[in-house]
Amino acid sequence: MTDKVCPADLVSCIHTIIWAAPRLEVPEFVEVARQFQYKYGKDFILRARNNADGMVNEKIINRLNVQPPT
Repeated sequence: MTDKVCPADLVSCIHTIIWAAPRLEVPEFVEVARQFQYKYGKDFILRARNNADGMVNEKIINRLNVQPPT
């Protein structure tokens, strides 16, 4: 039986991986995100991809931001 609730100490890390996966275009990250969806559910993945809870690491957001420089 798998645990459908992500451990509190891993939420930020897992959200960051899920958020970054489509931006990095690394197949292994996409597969890891898919495995997290199987484990924690689609709602968890959607919240992570949209950073709905603000749990994604700020450094990663800044480095993967696609806005052009001023």
